[in-house]
Amino acid sequence: MLMASKVVSLELLPRSTIDCLAYGHFDLIHPGHVRYLSNARSKFGRLTVAVMADKPSGTISPFNHQQVERASAVAELSCVDRVVLLPSENFSQAVDYLKPTVLVLGEEFKQSKHVDITAAIRLQRSSGRRIVFDSGGNEAAGSLLSRSESDIEEELFAKFHKVLSRNNIDLDYLGSLVKSWRGAKVLVVGDSIIDRYVTCEALGLSAEAPVVVVREKQEKCFAGGAAIVAAHVSALGGECSLVSVVGEDESKYVLLDALDEHGVQATLVTDKSRPTTLKTRFVVESQKLFRTSRLEEREIDAETELAL
Repeated sequence: MLMASKVVSLELLPRSTIDCLAYGHFDLIHPGHVRYLSNARSKFGRLTVAVMADKPSGTISPFNHQQVERASAVAELSCVDRVVLLPSENFSQAVDYLKPTVLVLGEEFKQSKHVDITAAIRLQRSSGRRIVFDSGGNEAAGSLLSRSESDIEEELFAKFHKVLSRNNIDLDYLGSLVKSWRGAKVLVVGDSIIDRYVTCEALGLSAEAPVVVVREKQEKCFAGGAAIVAAHVSALGGECSLVSVVGEDESKYVLLDALDEHGVQATLVTDKSRPTTLKTRFVVESQKLFRTSRLEEREIDAETELAL
């Protein structure tokens, strides 16, 4: 089948029951996606994949590529029989229209709190049709930098819910404890770190030495160490202050911006003789190639200690 003929708008499809329906944004296709879709095709028959719509005009899209581009990439996979362009974010409407015998979703949707996803799952079950949660394996680590916040939130909540269930912890009780922390004044003292992640594309081996050659594609920086502890305290409702030592460099200002974003009151003592601790991880798909650390392991001097 020609790739272009695989892709069709939802409203142009005849209303009929299909074998198997999968769903996602597929902004950056990686081996986990291929395993997920291949498993669905091999277990449940002809596979239709519904691709999320672009965000409405005037809003910031979390995706790097337009819907048609994402759908065309999915259509290139031999395990996919048809790709459906969803006209809106209303996935439950697509489930009602297509009536899949089996709906296959990633594990991250299992404990989803998104209204439309829960409506689609409820509709599939109430109709007596089967629903399967199958991630097909772990996602590529590099894709974490490009996934939408809602995707990451869905996946982390699912893992969190499993921990609660395994330890017989009631979510409402835990929530009441967290609420009781609001307004608590907390001081965090410790080493602050900038965690920098660089996603790369492997180009091959160098002709000059036995080393892998990569092309840097994207990077993101996050607060780490004592700084992320302070950010978590603030996110839980505490009035958090952080005392830490930094260098006079770019990482210092990255850290200040991150702390300000999280509402943390920071007192950062600058020691010009040391750098702000920076840990950089270079990632190709699911593999961390190596990590570099820019730090000073000696104790702080008496003057800096007095300032603290």
